[in-house]
Order: sequence, then structure tokens, then C-alpha cells
Amino acid sequence: MLNKLSLFIEIAKCGSISQAAENLFLSQSTASTQLQSLEKELQIKLFDRINRNIILNENGKIFLEFAQRAMTSYLKTMQIINEDQRLSRFTLSFCAGIYFNIYFLPNILSKFTKQFGNVNIQIATPPTNEIISNIQHKKFDFGIISTSKDLDSSGIIIDFVYEHPLFFICSPNNNLAKEKIISKKELNNQTFIFNKKTSHYRNYVSSYLTNMGIEPRMKITIETMEATKKAIINNLGVSILPNYMVKNELENQELVKIIVKDSVPITRSICCIHNIKRNPSQISLEFIRICREYFQKLKNSSNES
Repeated sequence: MLNKLSLFIEIAKCGSISQAAENLFLSQSTASTQLQSLEKELQIKLFDRINRNIILNENGKIFLEFAQRAMTSYLKTMQIINEDQRLSRFTLSFCAGIYFNIYFLPNILSKFTKQFGNVNIQIATPPTNEIISNIQHKKFDFGIISTSKDLDSSGIIIDFVYEHPLFFICSPNNNLAKEKIISKKELNNQTFIFNKKTSHYRNYVSSYLTNMGIEPRMKITIETMEATKKAIINNLGVSILPNYMVKNELENQELVKIIVKDSVPITRSICCIHNIKRNPSQISLEFIRICREYFQKLKNSSNES
């Protein structure tokens, strides 16, 4: 019944059986069968089907309130039972990239722990390729990585949750900062700062520069993107960095965004990945749900500004 309630809640939120199935890592046929079974048990219809659309009806709206309370109550009750019986508590175990942990995780964990405070949390922070390997070998429930949409990895399901822009960045003391739009030739005459050669991000940026016909004559390689940001602030060169990483520095005018003529926008996506043969636990699904809600608010805020 709990799986059916979880599915019903997701369908009500998405307005789509196929999308709900994808979010919960189910096949569409399984989701349809579970919904039909739930309606049969309740002896009521929860949705109105109009052409290809599925709309929550009055019965469904009433039942949704019950289902949401029931799911939250179940998780909290099981935590109490486990404590009373001195059994191990729920454990949220996943791996995520370091920059997700620095820039996004504190806010997400704050919301998560308010709802499910009595949970053991274990977070590993390996490089992206190790996160993918860990998920392929079922070592964690799920992983969170920043990647491009052309990621091709066997045995895992990729759920993109947030796309963010990347910008060319320089110091306000750099001569490029005074220009509204610079040419690729001007950029090529600058020292370009890369992070370590083995990273997915380095390969992605290098490929983008090559495709744009940008070939800086001078290069500096630094271990981390945080160190890259500090180097740019000190006017040691220019680079490409994610918007979320330089947002405060741009607002404080410690850094300046560069617009390169005839270049195309560059983006990356933060996504959840899990093994195709391992369904995440209920507590993991709750965490992923809170992640989606958080990133949706970020997206809405970005669209409004």
C-alpha cells in the first residue's frame, strides 16, 4: 500500500503517470497497474482521464491529503519504533560532488532534517568518475553529480534536476572588464586558468573552447575551481566558472562577467543518478524530492530576476 500511496502522490504532483513513473524509477506499465489496483481497493476513481491528460478529481483531492499525512507519519513512526527497539535508524547514504556539498547541500539538508530529523546521514565526496562507478556497483542508493547532458554511462539512470549557466569570468582590474563584448582574439591573448586535467569539468570546458575556436596561448592549471576563483580575483587570468560559484563575487564586484562575441551559451546540469537495478529507499526518495523542490525554487527565482 505504501508504494501505491507514494505513486499516487507523485502522479498528483506531476499530472502524468509516465512522469511519475520516471521520477520513482518505475516502468509506466507498473505505475499504471499500481494506480488501477489502488483505485480498485478504494472502490473510487481518483483521477479523471480526459484524452491523454490525467486530472485529480474531487475524490482524489480528499485522498491526497490523507496519503501525504500517511507517508510522513509512516517515516516518522518507523524512526521512533527503531529507536525504541534499539535497532539501527534510517540511514540516508549517498555520494555527491564537492561543489554540490558546498553550495547546495546545506540548504537542502536544513529542509530535510526539519522533516526527518532522526536520520543517520552518510555522504561520500569522491570525484565524478568514482561517483558513477559507485552507483554502477550499487555501493550507494544514489549519487549527485554535475555533468553535461551527453553523459553516457551504462547501468545507471540519469535524472536531470537543475541546469545552470557557466560564464567567462575575469577580475575587475583586468583590461577586458572595461569592454562590453570582447573578441575571441582578445581572449586568446589572456592567461586562461583551468582546474586539474583529470576532472570532467576540465574536459568539458576544454571541449567547449575548442568547438568555439578559442585557443588561449597561456594556460595555468590549478587543483580546484575554488582556487581558480581566487586566482581570477587576484587578476592572474580568466576562466569559465559556474554561475552559482561566482554569484556573490559578481554582486560584490570582486569578479566581472565577460561576454565573448559569437560564442554560444554554456551550461551544466546537476542530476541524481542511481543504478538501474537498485531502487532508492523511501528515505532517499524523500531527499531527492526535497532536492527537486529546492532546485525548482532556484529556477523560478532565476526566471523572475
